[in-house]
Amino acid sequence: AYSVEDLVAEALREGAYGIMYKPLDIDQVVGFIDKIEEGGLVLVTDDDPATCETLLDVLKLKGYSVATAESGGKAIELTGRNNFDVIIIDIKMPVMNGLETYRALKELKPNVRAVMITGYPEEVGDLAEQALKEDAYTVLYKPFEPEKLLRVVDMIREGRSKEEVKNIR
Repeated sequence: AYSVEDLVAEALREGAYGIMYKPLDIDQVVGFIDKIEEGGLVLVTDDDPATCETLLDVLKLKGYSVATAESGGKAIELTGRNNFDVIIIDIKMPVMNGLETYRALKELKPNVRAVMITGYPEEVGDLAEQALKEDAYTVLYKPFEPEKLLRVVDMIREGRSKEEVKNIR
């Protein structure tokens, strides 16, 4: 038995833009539509729940709508149901690593735009390089400044080239 609060929290984690209660307030509906158009939809995929929560908070503060997935399988499921503007994928994950996840997402949605992240550059360097060869925009190494991630996501949404995005410092 789920409480209403549990269902709301789950819906928000799954990528819902927000929650509206009946009777609907037209100003609130218009506000949600404006928010969706200005921020865009981002998926954060990382097996570490704390990383997911942190990136969710950072991106939401900037006006993005954010969904989180703690596995490659969950990212695939959510991507099948949503059109994400940008997908952030941790490279080192159990069961399905970030490169495998990225490949599956590209098969599902060929125009997917991904940012790879990792805290293990030596261990997964080959996977990171391969993801870049296969059209991922860039790789960010943890810990990274939240502002850098926001610049990367903004630039991707603006249609900037991969070279411009890769060269962000």
